[in-house]
Amino acid sequence: LFLNRNYPDPAWQDAIGNYKFRLALVNAIDYEEILETFFLGFGQVPQIIPAKYDTDEANRLLDEIGMDKRDSDGFRLGSDGKRFIIPISAAPRTEEMLEVTQLAAEYLNEVGLKTTMKQEDPSLIGERANANELQATVLWLAENLWDSGGWDDYLPNTYVAPAWNIWINQGPDAEGAIEPPPELLELYDLKAEFSSALLGSEESNEIMKRIRQNVYDNIWYIPMIERNYIPTFWSANMRNVPTGGRYDDYQIIADYTMETWFYDE
Repeated sequence: LFLNRNYPDPAWQDAIGNYKFRLALVNAIDYEEILETFFLGFGQVPQIIPAKYDTDEANRLLDEIGMDKRDSDGFRLGSDGKRFIIPISAAPRTEEMLEVTQLAAEYLNEVGLKTTMKQEDPSLIGERANANELQATVLWLAENLWDSGGWDDYLPNTYVAPAWNIWINQGPDAEGAIEPPPELLELYDLKAEFSSALLGSEESNEIMKRIRQNVYDNIWYIPMIERNYIPTFWSANMRNVPTGGRYDDYQIIADYTMETWFYDE
């Protein structure tokens, strides 16, 4: 779940920019139910955020940050005195994505945060994100922070902070650029350090620990599951494919290595 930290609405930014608000959202989601219902237990509860299903704690945190007032329907009010709404735009990128997103919305509604889901075309979601018109979306249900650092999905993207991304990628003088907070700049610095370190070295491993800690401490996004496994079946005479057991490797690696497969006739 990506929440736009740069969406130009003061009440939205007051909430989304508050760590305790993001932690409340994390506490409101039942990851075990999602994992068992939609993925048959093939995966784990997210480890890159402080994932713990505790609606009492979620409600306590929301009350603590001043969202204790509710409207006549029981939904919490934002700092502007109006019903606070989380409108999630979602596309069916996988067969279970819309159902999981709807369930996540229901979890948030249960703690008094009015949350809706609207199905949209992926290209429209991207256009709205780039124009800073998107408030919330789901890109992938699983977000894995791989030790190899091969994918840097852990970096907050355009769906999380389009104006910060402009500042980082185009410079502080670019139109629409907003300077990111120090903790995000630190994450980019760590990424640069990791990229220049020898993979697997003590230095590399230590930097990756710091990257994980930064992501964990700041809750840049909220994954529904982590390290999900996909049962894969091979022909008995196919060679150069993984066999026996479970693999933590990125599940789409197989899609990029088909040219190395062969049949033992």
